[in-house]
Amino acid sequence: MRKVLDAVHNVRENHEEMFVASFIQKERRERALFLLRHPAKRHEFTAKLAHVRWLDERFVTHITGDTAHTVAELVALLKQNGASSTVWVISENRTIDGQQLPIEDAMTSIWGGNKGTVLSCVPGKLAFLRGEAMKTEYLLRHG
Repeated sequence: MRKVLDAVHNVRENHEEMFVASFIQKERRERALFLLRHPAKRHEFTAKLAHVRWLDERFVTHITGDTAHTVAELVALLKQNGASSTVWVISENRTIDGQQLPIEDAMTSIWGGNKGTVLSCVPGKLAFLRGEAMKTEYLLRHG
């Protein structure tokens, strides 16, 4: 059981640290990592996901309805960009936050919701962000 917990911890650290290093504005990275690492403060970071304020805009592409507008199309878009069958979830939705999920299940669980959520597909290279408002879906690509 300890090996499983260590493996989950390593996946979490890898995805979350690389997400922050690659996609969060440089001056906010230290604070973001502090918040993500502390369970009592984590919600302070995840609450910011709904409003997309801390992202480094150089690596953000808005996903329009012309590009993808269904769960299947969004999953296909992520896979075309290198996503595998699972993603790491960072979310305001505490029922899915901090979990590794199949990409289709993760996308389905956030579809139509109003909780800011990141699906980290390739640590530090590819992620998807859904904000709280309609049509706030972004592809995050680095390198």
